[in-house]
Amino acid sequence: MSMQRFEKNPIMTMGDVPFRVNSIFNAGAVKINGQYLLICRVEMPAGRSAFVRAVSTDGIHFKVDSKLCLTPEQHKEWSAYVQWGIEDARITALEGSFYILYTGYSSHMPLVMLAQTDDFKQYRILGPITEPSNKDAVLFPEKINGFYWKLDRPTAEDRREIWISRSPSAPPHHPCEPAKAGCCCIMVSAALVPVRFTGWVCYCSIWKNRGK
Repeated sequence: MSMQRFEKNPIMTMGDVPFRVNSIFNAGAVKINGQYLLICRVEMPAGRSAFVRAVSTDGIHFKVDSKLCLTPEQHKEWSAYVQWGIEDARITALEGSFYILYTGYSSHMPLVMLAQTDDFKQYRILGPITEPSNKDAVLFPEKINGFYWKLDRPTAEDRREIWISRSPSAPPHHPCEPAKAGCCCIMVSAALVPVRFTGWVCYCSIWKNRGK
């Protein structure tokens, strides 16, 4: 399988958002009921990030909703962990539902938050599933050897590793071991929900002078 960067990027800009934002970026993506759906991070005028939904029939031309779908204010008992915003959703379709892992930012440092939805209209916020400092988490879309699996990226002490954890029930939270990454890059993380080929693919590295 070959992939080619779309020649008319970007497919969305802040001008496509029907309310005032500073930027739109770092979307989680899923296909549902024949449509492509994005949960996009938008930075609001005050500087905090929240999520807005965008939908498309062809995966190229997206219509952004007229209001936010998930905000820091909706987190209630978890508000202390998202006081500076919520960022960078990854969406996994798993056993008839959808799990959204994202970063909560606050004075406690970043950590991984979890929400669940069946229809992308109502969201159940399940709260933090890692300790700080951690981010860029994804769930595998199926059980492997009887376990649910999660990748994440501890960010304390200039770490350059992806860690893997497993659990007999979703969501995974029991620590397992680090999957060591090469030290030739500044940062490595799981940039998308794992995709199965002969093995599993999901990887992003940031280099000094170029993104990859």
